[in-house]
Amino acid sequence: MLEETGYRTKTVSGYLDIEELFDVWRHINHYFICELIEDTGCQHLTEAEKIAGYTRVWIPLQQAIEIFGKYEDYHDKDIAVYGLYKREYTALKEYEKII
Repeated sequence: MLEETGYRTKTVSGYLDIEELFDVWRHINHYFICELIEDTGCQHLTEAEKIAGYTRVWIPLQQAIEIFGKYEDYHDKDIAVYGLYKREYTALKEYEKII
């Protein structure tokens, strides 16, 4: 969290693991509910992330679900974006069930 957002957090609980299998590797995403401890105001982005203009944006849960819920739009255009959006949509829908 600190690297990507500049937020120092404390893990409250884990709520989901999503395993993805690719040609030659396995990737497991762990999702946590966290408590905000401090906004340091300083992201630690890679040069590529800086060049791409990455910024942090806080949006309401329903808006995030709507954005990532459009994963099928990318199925035939960009399979990597499709996979990312589908994974995050799944995580957000699971989070919605527990709040």
